Amino acid sequence: MTPDVDVRLGTVVTALRQVVLPALPKDEPLAREQASLCIGQLVLLAEQVRYTTEYELLCLAEMRHLGSLLADAADGGPAICRAAASVRAAITAADDPVRTPRERRNAVAREIDALLHTGTEDGTAEFRHRSHALVLAHGVRQSTRDRGWFRACGWDPDADSLPSVPEMIAEATS
Repeated sequence: MTPDVDVRLGTVVTALRQVVLPALPKDEPLAREQASLCIGQLVLLAEQVRYTTEYELLCLAEMRHLGSLLADAADGGPAICRAAASVRAAITAADDPVRTPRERRNAVAREIDALLHTGTEDGTAEFRHRSHALVLAHGVRQSTRDRGWFRACGWDPDADSLPSVPEMIAEATS
């Protein structure tokens, strides 16, 4: 039987905590600090690994949604129409299960970026205003998700206001 990732990560954390860290000299604070940071990252990975695919699919779905809204809002000359068509094509191509969700999300994001750049030259003022609002709203949602994803690190001053990773995934899939 091959141990699952949770067991393997737990074994590494135990080895670092019970063998490596105690063996480090007390007068090597940097080495002790780095070992502790490694333990913290492994514990975080152990929490996240069960949800990585779902999280990346959630991010892909959000990026596709943003792309659809932006493509629908595209207004201006022929260049912006072509850029909007490229966004729609990337959204359709994001159904390809051969690429990872992250790769598919990034492909859609690249086309969105091209659309936004094209909009500065070939888009109407209304499109630029609408795209600004859509991108900011998306950024707020993604930032909140990313903060929740790293909540267990304890870095966020408002960590208690953020959903845990399981809560975030459950909310998105319900």
